Amino acid sequence: MKYIVAGLIFAVSLEPITARFMNFTAINATFNEKYMSGIRSWIDQGLVNIEMTTVQTLNYGMRASTSIQMKLENSRKYQTLFAYDIDICKLLGGMKDSILRNWFRNILKYSNLMENCPVVPDKYVIRNMRLESNNIPPFLRPGDYRFTVMNYFGKKKTKTFDMVCRLNVEMKIF
Repeated sequence: MKYIVAGLIFAVSLEPITARFMNFTAINATFNEKYMSGIRSWIDQGLVNIEMTTVQTLNYGMRASTSIQMKLENSRKYQTLFAYDIDICKLLGGMKDSILRNWFRNILKYSNLMENCPVVPDKYVIRNMRLESNNIPPFLRPGDYRFTVMNYFGKKKTKTFDMVCRLNVEMKIF
């Protein structure tokens, strides 16, 4: 019985892995002038570029609310596939491997973003970023997607909520 299971696992691992590709198609950003003096974002040949300048230290406690949505076929509507609300410093500080942690590692390859907290005032850039094919989960089928991330302090839907910035990115997976 052990040999049959091992054989099945081995057989499955020999399946060819097809490379997956994606292009970014649109991006927009908004920010709170209390924390940033500006964000400029654009797509160039399917790659993301962002320039942002922080004007004060972004301390521990900053959170990120993220979601991935898939565009419904023959519609302008999107369906949320998953959403996370995470402590950014814990993510940077060594959360176990997760889709968000892997995506953040990917972003670091194309940027001068801080790898830990607090985030000091500075100009940060992301240049010609692509999502590496090994970071595209197999459950994301070919199609159009929207990724939204909102960084904030406090608690959502309360008086303590204080948005830092919000980024919407649209992409196409082939």
